[in-house]
Amino acid sequence: MMGLVYFFDVTGFCLLFLECSQLSEKLKDNVYNLPWQCMDLKNQKTLLIFLNRIQTTMHITCMGVLPVGVQSMASILKTCYSYFTILQSMDI
Repeated sequence: MMGLVYFFDVTGFCLLFLECSQLSEKLKDNVYNLPWQCMDLKNQKTLLIFLNRIQTTMHITCMGVLPVGVQSMASILKTCYSYFTILQSMDI
């Protein structure tokens, strides 16, 4: 039962992180499409700061090494299932 709860928690977090990275991409497109020609100088400078900050897409990593996402979650679950089936097949 506890394993099933952890599975749904991990799945939920991975989907949440995927949504965050997709929203980061949408934010980049929206800032690029702003009509900066019609703004005053102060707002243009602020927009320039935004443009510099959103050059890199937000990616969430685990301890700075493993990117957290659906693919990494699937590979972890496959590995855990493989270990589980190996342990189940042993006569201990």
